[in-house]
Amino acid sequence: MMLMLICPYYIYYMDSGNLVDLNVQVTLVKRPTPNYPQSEDVFQIKYVPPKPTDTLIDGQVIVRNLFLSIDATMRVWISGVKSYMEPIQPGDIMRGMGVGEVIYSRNSKFKMGDKILGMTYWQKYSVLDGKGLTLLPQNY
Repeated sequence: MMLMLICPYYIYYMDSGNLVDLNVQVTLVKRPTPNYPQSEDVFQIKYVPPKPTDTLIDGQVIVRNLFLSIDATMRVWISGVKSYMEPIQPGDIMRGMGVGEVIYSRNSKFKMGDKILGMTYWQKYSVLDGKGLTLLPQNY
């Protein structure tokens, strides 16, 4: 039997007697059309178990996202048109800049509690390789 507790932004389930916080992800379902929005959604919200820390490889960090950006260029990314970045494909987690807190680290440049800025994707928890992340001042 699975017990789920639902609060805004926090979705928990019971796994072997442990309360587990689910990762909330926003994925691209389909590319928008010139008539967007229509009755079908372009995005989907998914609730998935977080990646276990023992599966991380050297150099990776887990970041709990605090702030996510919404930028005009994202419309290009989801359109399928190639630009300075590869298009986001249907099924992919939406890409975007964010500010987050490192909650687990296998990267010598980042420790638990560090605040970072970087490409974190639209999800509650991001597993990142540490490349392109900027360490923010402690009082940020």
